[in-house]
Amino acid sequence: IDAVDRGNWRETAVWLFLAMLGKEDIGLTVAAFGIWTIWRYRRWRFGLTWLGLGITTSLLTLFVLIPALRQGPSDTLARYAWLGNSPGDMIQTMLLHPSVIILHILDWNTLFYALNLFAPLLLLSFWNSRWLITLPAMGYNLLSASPFQQSVYFQYVTPIAPFVLTSMVMGLEWIFSRWLRESWQRAGVLIGLLLSTSLYVLPLAIPAQAPHLPNETAVHAALAQIPPETAVFTTNYYGPHLSHRQQLITPHDNDEFVRLRQADTILLNIRDHRSVLTILTCTEYAELLTLAEADHFGVAFAQDGVLILTRQATLPINFNEHLYPYCRSEQS
Repeated sequence: IDAVDRGNWRETAVWLFLAMLGKEDIGLTVAAFGIWTIWRYRRWRFGLTWLGLGITTSLLTLFVLIPALRQGPSDTLARYAWLGNSPGDMIQTMLLHPSVIILHILDWNTLFYALNLFAPLLLLSFWNSRWLITLPAMGYNLLSASPFQQSVYFQYVTPIAPFVLTSMVMGLEWIFSRWLRESWQRAGVLIGLLLSTSLYVLPLAIPAQAPHLPNETAVHAALAQIPPETAVFTTNYYGPHLSHRQQLITPHDNDEFVRLRQADTILLNIRDHRSVLTILTCTEYAELLTLAEADHFGVAFAQDGVLILTRQATLPINFNEHLYPYCRSEQS
């Protein structure tokens, strides 16, 4: 955006090219950027070039490159399966049944999503046209069946945040130059913006609001015992604490047994029922422990519902000792 503002179109092209290398959907944002440059600067050749390159790159990555590398269809499409069984069916639904798309988007989730993006910035982003570049990313996030694409706390806002923030800055500059010329007026807006972003976007900045587990001490003790070079299988909420390693494995797509066999160490917190897509029940923990037992894992650490399982450990997994005492309410 800075290169565009300076009129340096060659530098802009370099940044757009590098952006497309990052993620399969970024090409759609690059395409929207091309349309915006046509509308804002009348750069027809530049805009049409990047419109075509962006769409082509995303399509090739999604339908050719990713399937070739993973030897199967892109898992991204699974989030849009409600539109159809194939990419052709999905496109047909969007073109021939737009009312289905409209009804899907027009709900409370869309409102909350928009509020989370723009309300912390006091809606100042709407005072500049750059936020329009985010429309493709906002569109496919809202159409996704994954609830995490409708959250501002995950990586799915990567194509959105830069343009929302720069639109806010440029919108603020426009308002200051025309309406709020007194220093005290500008200071008031900036203080309000600071308070809004701090309280709305960063609730965990207030320590009292941070969630706490009943067995945090045991969790920290277990994490300290896992060597950095070992491949670890664990649930999603513990992944960030173990990401400083080459191989980190989490439950996914009902293939836990295959994924367990790739691990050297298993970390489970039976008292923590949080999961990315659902609630981890005692039954699901029992299934994981059964699979681990079948693959000759033993108990290397057991404290207050936190387990470390390794193949070198000789202590057998005991459901009455390691599982059920922490699931009594559910068992009853």
